[in-house]
Amino acid sequence: MLYESEERNHLKLLPFDYCFVDFETTGFQPTNSEIIEVCIECSDGRSLNSLICPSIQIPEKITELTGISSSMLVNQPRMSELIDEIFDLVKDKILVAHNATFDLGFLAYEILRYKGLRHNFKYFCTLAASKKLFDFDSYTLSSLANGLGYPNGISHRAAHDVKAMEFVFENIVKKLGTNQRLDMNSLVKNGFIAQYELPEKITIADRKTIDITPTIFKFKYQGSKKGLRNKTVSVKRFVKSGDILYLVGICHDDHIEKSFRLDRVEGVIIKYDTGEELKSGEIEKLFHKPSAADNNQDKYK
Repeated sequence: MLYESEERNHLKLLPFDYCFVDFETTGFQPTNSEIIEVCIECSDGRSLNSLICPSIQIPEKITELTGISSSMLVNQPRMSELIDEIFDLVKDKILVAHNATFDLGFLAYEILRYKGLRHNFKYFCTLAASKKLFDFDSYTLSSLANGLGYPNGISHRAAHDVKAMEFVFENIVKKLGTNQRLDMNSLVKNGFIAQYELPEKITIADRKTIDITPTIFKFKYQGSKKGLRNKTVSVKRFVKSGDILYLVGICHDDHIEKSFRLDRVEGVIIKYDTGEELKSGEIEKLFHKPSAADNNQDKYK
């Protein structure tokens, strides 16, 4: 449910449908990071609030920031299960977000990845609008909300951020309504509504996933803190993010889904059931990128 306010009537003046959108992610770029939480609240009353199970492990700094850990996400839906609902919520609406191009970059990438669409979004950025309308020392969402009198606490979780964002947006609309028309043409002309499209240079080849028949691998792994250790993992898939290849599966040490960088595997990977030995280079071949000649023959899509 959207944040309740005595001044919600200001939002009723808007001549368009809109959605508040916020994601928590594993990093800052959609080509090497993933969404782990989504909150969407729409003016038509529809909403979605869910954790998402990614294909990579949650970095410690993200867990410290959001409180979201890998163990919390093991049984949560994957993006492939949610993308149709997400797209249906946002496709025909103005998207309202704070530092909007960050969230829209992830959203547009996932829509391209799972639906094959380069969808153009119209959006209203509360960060950019606040800088035009308010005089604050800081324009972070928490600073703006507190400065404008938001009565609730704010944490780095998607649903909390959406409620704070609505409060900020409400104040923006109230201020805009005093000095200009709130019709679409005026808002576009004055730079409050803009359009976002994923840059053409970004393609789904920048982040690739290969699901495999579940099998158990044993290997020696050089962790960042605990040194070289023996690992036994029920492998689900391999994921390539940038130049780094990850093995993703359930670690038998604690029965939690984790990801392991193949460049930190010492020696060979042994298939537990057959004793077959695999070298990381053999797995790399699954992600082979073609030569220029291959590209000319349209073999790689």
